[in-house]
This record gives sequence, structure tokens and C-alpha cells, in this order.
Amino acid sequence: MNNEIRVRLTKPENLRHFGTKVVTMPLETYLRGVVPSEIKAGYTEMEAIKAQAVAARTFAMNKIRHPRCDDYDLYDNVNDQSHDVTTIHPRTDEAIKATEGEVLYYDGQMIDTPAYSNSNYGWTVPAEEEWHTSRPYLVKKYDPYDRMYRWYKRKGHGVGMSQVGANEMAKLGADYKEILAFYFKNIQIHHTDT
Repeated sequence: MNNEIRVRLTKPENLRHFGTKVVTMPLETYLRGVVPSEIKAGYTEMEAIKAQAVAARTFAMNKIRHPRCDDYDLYDNVNDQSHDVTTIHPRTDEAIKATEGEVLYYDGQMIDTPAYSNSNYGWTVPAEEEWHTSRPYLVKKYDPYDRMYRWYKRKGHGVGMSQVGANEMAKLGADYKEILAFYFKNIQIHHTDT
């Protein structure tokens, strides 16, 4: 893939590293700082990390196609996806490489909201409940894999993929495609080089 993404830097560590407020980099390089910032690289199961990589790549591809402004595509913080050059990790690099170019599609179109959060408290939250906009692949669904329900509260918005649940599914033998299919209804995974 030769996609490039323009990132508006806000984090001190990124500003120090790059020495500029907006940096352009290949998409797969960008993901090296995103995936370990969004999921625990050291102890998360590899198939769950791969699922995270595909979701993060899909999010970024949508920002390339529909940038925040003329000068940059997205931020390096939670307004979009967390990106931190100090978190780069060999396990997340492996997952990014293994899924290179793969993105999520629904009904022939790349999905525009590949949502994920830490925990959904045992139920995925439909997009219309959280964001007042319907997405047919982001529906309410019982999630028996998300063990955080013992704590009686969500961690994050709860829409789409639960990182806790994805990790549990991977422990039980699910691969990343099965994890994504569980959390995003009727999606397909396609390779994109556009």
C-alpha cells in the first residue's frame, strides 16, 4: 500500500520526535504508533491485536478519504485515534504486517465507523443510542466474551468491538476475522490499495 496520512500532532512526545505540528507518513507506519496506543501490546492475544489493526486501519482510511480539514486528515489523540511513537512494539508490528491493507466493508462500501472501546459491560451499544446515527453493522448484541461486566460499568462508549471481549475470544481460539465478524454485523474484510 502507498497510502499516506497527514497527522496533526498534539502530544508532546510526538512533537518532540517529529519536530513539526503536521507530519505525513505511510498509513502502515502510522498504525505502528496507533495499535499499541489503543490496545495493550504486551499481553493481549495476537488475534485480538490483528482485529484492532484492521479496525484502526479502516478508521484511518476513512480519514484519508474524508479529512478533518485541508491541512491534515486526523489528530494524534482521542478525538480520532491515539497515536504515540513511544509505544511502538514488535507484537503490534507483527499484527499490522499480518493484516496489511485489510479494511472492513459492509454492503460493498468501506464502513465509516469501525468503532471500538475497552469494554461494553456485556452488551454492545448500537450506534444510534450513543451517537444518534444508525449504522447497520453497529447493533445491540449480547457479548458473553466481555468479562468486564463484573465491574458493572462500561469502559468507553461500548459501540462496536470490545477489546476485552476480543482478547477473550482470541484466548478461546477465535481468529481475528471471527472476532471482527462477531462485533461488526455482516461485514466483510477486503484488501485495499487505493
